[in-house]
Amino acid sequence: MKWVEEWISSHLISEGVVGRDLRSALGRFGFVAGALHHVRPFLGPLFAWSAVLAPGTFAKFPEAIRILLEYVKMQISLESMCKPRRVKERSREAFRVDAKAEGECIVIGGWEIPRGSSNEKERWFSIRLNRRNAPWAYMKGEPFRNIASLELTAVLVAVILFGDNLVDDEGISTLTLSASTDNLGNTYVLQHFMSCKYPLSIVVMELAMQLKKCNLELDLGWVPRDQNTEADALTNSDFSGFLPEKRIERNFEDIQFEVLDKLVEKAGELDKDIRLAKSSKELKGDRPEETIRKRKRGQTRWEDPW
Repeated sequence: MKWVEEWISSHLISEGVVGRDLRSALGRFGFVAGALHHVRPFLGPLFAWSAVLAPGTFAKFPEAIRILLEYVKMQISLESMCKPRRVKERSREAFRVDAKAEGECIVIGGWEIPRGSSNEKERWFSIRLNRRNAPWAYMKGEPFRNIASLELTAVLVAVILFGDNLVDDEGISTLTLSASTDNLGNTYVLQHFMSCKYPLSIVVMELAMQLKKCNLELDLGWVPRDQNTEADALTNSDFSGFLPEKRIERNFEDIQFEVLDKLVEKAGELDKDIRLAKSSKELKGDRPEETIRKRKRGQTRWEDPW
């Protein structure tokens, strides 16, 4: 822990790093993430940036990388080690969520799973996103191309809005959450608790912070769309199955995030730089067909699969 903290401090002073030194340091960063689980998502962009650096070249830190390093350093100084705790069995399903992206329309919705009672007695939300309050959702053009990020955003918002009712008597809960999606991508992201892909990476970071803040653990599950009809209805403005007085009225821009608002612009700039660097390297190096063959043989640098 102390080595990592000192490494970050010295390189923040020099305002940059040599490529091979960063790759070497990231190995030790991984050990830190094992002790401080909520730090792990912040390593994704570091891995992505490291992958495009020449081993012997000194590179100045982009603003997003500097912010991430400062955050990791702060967390190490605040909490040097997680307290050991008993591993719990999977608990009840706490809530279900869904996300809709059609044309310019983005809606996220979720409801609390009842404890042996009708869903009409449980809290729920249905929130619209747009270019003003969530510009990152439109970075790939049509929002449906960011559906994984939007579905995880629904999970994030559910943790924030329902978090006060999720902690058990022991002060910590393992949540079993359901998301309506045609693939299992987000369950794998949460298993690794890290992504290099923007904007998914910043959503995972914010989720880690909110879970840490509420002292919660997350076990994300998946259900087919035909079994997630209630959450699907909430994204289609069908509120007939829920009591109006149980709705949590909230605008997306009014939700208090820990890091998302601070990182969204800078992380987007970093993502553009990384994609440009990857394209330039392929143009200067191997022919496209050779690059594809190397990727199949696993000879290219590590890339995040999510």
